[in-house]
Amino acid sequence: MSLDTAPLEGAREQLGLSVHDLWWRCLGLGGLLKEADLGDSLLGLQAIAPVEYDVVAQALNEAFMDRGGDHPVSYADEADTG
Repeated sequence: MSLDTAPLEGAREQLGLSVHDLWWRCLGLGGLLKEADLGDSLLGLQAIAPVEYDVVAQALNEAFMDRGGDHPVSYADEADTG
C-alpha cells in the first residue's frame, strides 16, 4: 500500500510549518523518521509507513487544534492510496 502524502504536505503548508518544525512535533509524538526522510515523504519521493503517516497526521492535527481549529487530517486507514 502506497499512501498519498499530498494531504499531509497541504496541511503543513496551510499551517505555515517548516519541515523542521513538523519533524520536531513528530519526534515529540514518538515518530522515528529522520528530518530528511520526512521531507522526502511529504514530497512523494519516498514511501511512508502507515505508523509514521499517523504520527505526522497527529502532529498536524494537534497544530490545527492549537490554533483553535478542528483536526482535518485523515489517518492512514482513512487516507487515499496511490
